[in-house]
Amino acid sequence: MRLGGDRALVAVLAIATTVGIGAAAAQNNNRFNWDDWLPKAERDWRFKGPDATDPLLLKQLPFDRSPAVKLNYEQGGAVHEHYNRFKEMAARNVRVEVLDDCMSACTLVVSNIKKENLCFGPDAVLKFHMARNAKNLEASADTTKWMYDTYPANIRAWIDARGGWQKIPYSGWFYLYANELWKMGYHRCH
Repeated sequence: MRLGGDRALVAVLAIATTVGIGAAAAQNNNRFNWDDWLPKAERDWRFKGPDATDPLLLKQLPFDRSPAVKLNYEQGGAVHEHYNRFKEMAARNVRVEVLDDCMSACTLVVSNIKKENLCFGPDAVLKFHMARNAKNLEASADTTKWMYDTYPANIRAWIDARGGWQKIPYSGWFYLYANELWKMGYHRCH
């Protein structure tokens, strides 16, 4: 039988407890190292707490096991594809790190990913432009308005301060830099 996800962790914990790995490590004055026991794919789990390496505390610690998706120079593309992509990530509680340019339909990341699961690196910038029809590249006010309506209130207020969704340029961009996003309460990626 092949175990995955939470069942694999339960199995590892049960084996570690039964065999006494934690006690043996403590007797040798060595800290228990999960990297020695977890499969490589599970080593990227993010434990939070005062002493997240102590196996005896694992039952009590909240932890975030969601994978981190790193967005580097995202050019945008089909609005519905990006919207659905980020919606699926949100449903799986995926953490997203925006590390560079996030243009056009990529800006929909703020529409679906919860603020606590979203961070922006120092070089991150959201770039907004008027949506375009994929077939003829004509401006699409309906799609632009729809995108605007999906953004959180703080992003809409930022756009409104620049003239509103109707003033988002067709050629060119509204640039929302990381330092402004941090002031809005978005996390900084480390």
